[in-house]
Amino acid sequence: MLDPPIAVSLPPDRLSVAARVPGAVELKFSWDHRDLLVGESDLDARLDASGVEAHRIASVHLPPGTETRGDEVGMALTAANRGTIVDFVHGQLDRLRAATLVAHPPKKSGYDDAIPLLSNLLELTNREISVENTAVESPWHTPEDLGFVASLARRYRPLSDLRLTVDSAHLPREGAGRRLDPENVEAIRTRLGPGVPPAARDFESELDDRTPDAWPPTDADSPYLPLLKSLRLGGRAVGSVHLNDPTTDGVPRFDAHHEDPVLDRALATVPDLGAQVVVEPSADLLADSDELRRRVTALRDRMADARGSE
Repeated sequence: MLDPPIAVSLPPDRLSVAARVPGAVELKFSWDHRDLLVGESDLDARLDASGVEAHRIASVHLPPGTETRGDEVGMALTAANRGTIVDFVHGQLDRLRAATLVAHPPKKSGYDDAIPLLSNLLELTNREISVENTAVESPWHTPEDLGFVASLARRYRPLSDLRLTVDSAHLPREGAGRRLDPENVEAIRTRLGPGVPPAARDFESELDDRTPDAWPPTDADSPYLPLLKSLRLGGRAVGSVHLNDPTTDGVPRFDAHHEDPVLDRALATVPDLGAQVVVEPSADLLADSDELRRRVTALRDRMADARGSE
């Protein structure tokens, strides 16, 4: 069995932490790194100085932001930001050709606008793009929303390289029952404008087929049920999981004595989808590399145990 696929999310100025924590890296940008985002500083030089080999960087996480404001540059997935994103990819990521681009959708973007934009960005960047779910109500929020986007990517060839990044702390607890939530399904239907391909309109039957009859026991007590449901509905369109504690939004503490069959089923499912688990340490945790390493090791052990018990 291969080691569980785990990555640690690190900003460009903290890449040295990777030397003390094994596994892959998600290179995570914020507006503190404007110089790198707009090409005023060279990312290759930053990588050389950090000592992190390019093959360890599995994904590049763009900051949110829908438009240019002052010195900030919008890099959310909007038509206005298309040129900025493409320039960044071709100007700074040549050494990271295999890295997936993780990006934020605008909260009010409809599918009619998103489909041609994403198709165009996939073509212009020539790499996988993974869309992260929003933390508030939007077309990219509920497990059903993510399942629809996954169905769209499977059925519409121009989006075949589109992936999903599921943040476990962003998912709503409401409607996370055993079956599809009818209100969430109806909300999707109201967004199906003329730009949505006909092949994607019959999404409900596909998602219903992907909802299992058997869930782990005590499912109602687990805050990770929305994550498991999202993985089931998203399938192999899920490229990564930002595994954040749904209560604290931090890197979870994996206590071996704390049983959660739903979490274990989700952890066992991730490698089967070909996806990667990403932990996003806070500044305090980045400063304590020993504790970060302990948590990553505990996660790795729990994932291995979860897969072994399947």
